[in-house]
Amino acid sequence: MKALRKSLVVALVLVLGLSALPVFAQDYDFGGKTVTFIGWVDNLEEKEKDGTLAEAEAKFNVKIKREILPQEDYQAGLMSRLISGDSEYDVWRMTQYNPWFLSLASQDALLSITETIGDEEYYGDALEIAGAGIKAFSLGGHSYPVALFPTLHDGGASYWCLFNKDIIEEAGLPDPYDLYFAGEWTWDAMRDIGLATTIDFDNDGTIDQWGIANMYIWAFLTVSNGDNIYVEDENGRVKYNWNSENILEGLAFGHQIRYVDKIATSGFAPFEDGNAAIGFGEGWRIDFVADANKVNYGVLPLPKGPKGENTLYTGWLETYVLPANVAEPEAMIALVDFLERSDDIAGSIQTLIDDRVNKWAPDIKAARIIRETLETYGAEGELLQWALVNEETLEAYSAAVSGEKTPAEAMNSVAASGQAYIDDILGYNK
Repeated sequence: MKALRKSLVVALVLVLGLSALPVFAQDYDFGGKTVTFIGWVDNLEEKEKDGTLAEAEAKFNVKIKREILPQEDYQAGLMSRLISGDSEYDVWRMTQYNPWFLSLASQDALLSITETIGDEEYYGDALEIAGAGIKAFSLGGHSYPVALFPTLHDGGASYWCLFNKDIIEEAGLPDPYDLYFAGEWTWDAMRDIGLATTIDFDNDGTIDQWGIANMYIWAFLTVSNGDNIYVEDENGRVKYNWNSENILEGLAFGHQIRYVDKIATSGFAPFEDGNAAIGFGEGWRIDFVADANKVNYGVLPLPKGPKGENTLYTGWLETYVLPANVAEPEAMIALVDFLERSDDIAGSIQTLIDDRVNKWAPDIKAARIIRETLETYGAEGELLQWALVNEETLEAYSAAVSGEKTPAEAMNSVAASGQAYIDDILGYNK
């Protein structure tokens, strides 16, 4: 799984730079010092191939070194460099999927852009048109992404809802596109499709055609119901929120469709093979569906819950951050800016969205939906911090979805341990 994520990051999860700002217009000279870019893969390989790396070394009078740390030792390795003082000229690659970012930020191990430069001064227009990516790497009122941030406008690692036009038409069901444009692409609409299209054609006790494939209850039925499994309180402290009314409603609905209705199956293969009416998959999977040309498909965002909106879910995002003890912070930021920054973020985003539309949209309706969804999600998207889920919370979630306990019983029973785990990761108990 780790290897898969690595390849997805390199090939599919694109990132955008920030609009150029005057504060970094001056030249910086490192006097021949070495700046080390650290990641779990080599993120500068393409920059070396296209000559950008050599250009940066000449422009800034600097030597750029790349160092790889294994994921299992990544946070410990970064902290070791910080404590020893070896990180003064480091640039660290970061993801929100693991606890690394939250833990390091909560320990004041990272340079706060908010404190050092100011959000408005540094991020500029990106705060409004691509704010969700910045928020993913913010904590307690401080933002940390440097030069580039994970753009949700990419959509490659975001989960979409695909539907099989032929199966739905044969069942005499409403066109999901029509439901979406009427504001009726909802959980209940999805369930109706699932009920009508889950079929054992030969009555042998085995389902031959599924209604719904690859639906992650914990993710899709929380973020699409207007809430988050973890939220910040008025003091910027993260708190356990699995027992909120909206989340519990999503878990109950997930139990209904998987264990009561029995219309949902695991894995994306049934949809790819033409044996599911609805399939949830990352954007990169749409490429494969389109190329295989086996399914007459349509594209939608997630169906919305009673209290939510049509949206997406993204599991993996990346950015660069700087350690708190970084020397010459403005020069370091300028260097990373030079390597990764775009002069026109709005134009870059539209180019990226155009590319997604051209590759993914099988029809004009899908083209409109993909464009509108990416623009909205990139600006306002809500991301789930799976890194804060402890074993007890995961077990309670499973009990809630399976029906072993009611959602309220299950998630309330681990509220204290769930919060204690957050407090430990973020250092609230120290």
